Amino acid sequence: MTLSSPSPPPPDHEVFTVSQLSTAIQDVLEGSFPFIHVRGEISGFLRARSGHVYFSLKDSQSVLEVVCWKNTADKLTFTEGAEIIASGRLTSYGARSRYQLVLMRLTLAGQGDLMAMLEARRQKLLAEGLFDAARKRPLPAFPTRVGIVTSPDGAVFHDIVHRLTERFPLHVLLCPTLVQGEDAPRQIVAALQTLARLDPEKRPDVVILARGGGSFEDLLAFSDEAVVRAVAAMPMPIVSAVGHETDTTLCDFAADVRAPTPTAAAEIITPVRDDLLRGLEHTQKHLFLILRRFLDAATQRVDRLGFVLMAQQGRLALIRQNLDHREVHLHRIMDTFFKRQTQRLSDLTHLLEACSHQSILRRGYAAVQSPQNQWIHSVYDAQSLDSATIHFADGVWRVRAADDDQRGGPRPVP
Repeated sequence: MTLSSPSPPPPDHEVFTVSQLSTAIQDVLEGSFPFIHVRGEISGFLRARSGHVYFSLKDSQSVLEVVCWKNTADKLTFTEGAEIIASGRLTSYGARSRYQLVLMRLTLAGQGDLMAMLEARRQKLLAEGLFDAARKRPLPAFPTRVGIVTSPDGAVFHDIVHRLTERFPLHVLLCPTLVQGEDAPRQIVAALQTLARLDPEKRPDVVILARGGGSFEDLLAFSDEAVVRAVAAMPMPIVSAVGHETDTTLCDFAADVRAPTPTAAAEIITPVRDDLLRGLEHTQKHLFLILRRFLDAATQRVDRLGFVLMAQQGRLALIRQNLDHREVHLHRIMDTFFKRQTQRLSDLTHLLEACSHQSILRRGYAAVQSPQNQWIHSVYDAQSLDSATIHFADGVWRVRAADDDQRGGPRPVP
């Protein structure tokens, strides 16, 4: 039997290679479904040694292959048989001629309504200003007391205390509380308010609100509205350290600082004691070096000044001798001046004494004074006086006028 060769395709028909066709199909899939949400059940879960995750997403009729790369898979929790909403981009795997979903986000089915409710709550509190950046307070540089609000039974509290002890030992105040369940929000609020009501001298300098990782439902207590408001009302800075780095709660927005993990919160609020000691030692050495250089420079300057003073010693001696001569000359001038002034003062004293009232009286003169203590300068002024006082050098003589008929008028002396 002879096989005839097939006729070649018409020249106007394009011929694809397998790789070209796979690439074209991939372009169509990725262009048509850049980001989609698919609901289904996890089946055949496998985590490869590389860290990548592979499983099937199925419903009652169909199956969709899913791949999740390591950097995303490390942040997600997978449970065989769980019903989820897988979000990602659709692509094709040409080596097997099949299409698959590249998973970028995973949500448990039924969480959609709950997430919508939490988003509405977030928008409400955001509008009230509880998440404003202006409300955020800086953490103290060197805290002495830290308050921890968490469960005392889990590893979180012990991990935080261990990390604090390693880095910067300080006084720890534990306010125990449930961290999940129906009663958890009430207990968390009560623990925060207990710390807030402490006397200022007993309050912690900073507070850590913490719990370990968990599912979406496990962390719901930290998105409760009462808890968020209690966090925002704290009088001291507060660090939210709830879950892992990929987990987000509403407390993260209300707190002053968000830590990716509880252990990271202990690192955020404290410096490293050993680093501080090394820094102080370095500063001490640096200051000592500066002081040593300063003293050396001062010593050299003093030595130079000593040489200058020694060189000027002869000149200083001449200056000192000249000053001595000037001092002697100045004393002579001052003595002459004071003697002249003393003599002049004595002459003025004698002159004043010669012109004084008593000096004139001693020369034989007398002074007449009226009863009103007025000096009488004229015989005409004495005519109307009934009495008078006559002052002599050795005393006074009081006289009374004669009767009117015996008085004579003033008689001018020729």
